[in-house]
Amino acid sequence: MTWSDNNTKPVNKNRQRRFSKNAAPIGGILSDAVGRHGIGWQIKAAMAVKFANKILDDLIEPNLRDDIRAISFVSDQLTLSCRHAPASNLANSYRTQLQERLERELPDINIVNIFCKVDPYGLDSKSQIGV
Repeated sequence: MTWSDNNTKPVNKNRQRRFSKNAAPIGGILSDAVGRHGIGWQIKAAMAVKFANKILDDLIEPNLRDDIRAISFVSDQLTLSCRHAPASNLANSYRTQLQERLERELPDINIVNIFCKVDPYGLDSKSQIGV
């Protein structure tokens, strides 16, 4: 038995290929990977903390910048660590401005509460929180 052109099946040229040669957008690939591994909320939390610290640096005068840091964003609650009570009072006075600017920067997050905790040693140079 020999091979000939008559023994091959006709190929439908309009069929969908299993692997497309078209380029996939990188945004789609990244969002699929993030969704597949379930780390989307961690990325949003890290971005919220990063932008909150950036906004706090803009709002707070230079001599108190090292005394107030955003340290976590969990369950729609942003937690600020303050070195002393006056810094906590200042952070409480900037709550609404911080919330408005943060929701403007990251529209897909919802901040229900901003909690300020006083921790004298939480922002020391040896501490990893807020760095």
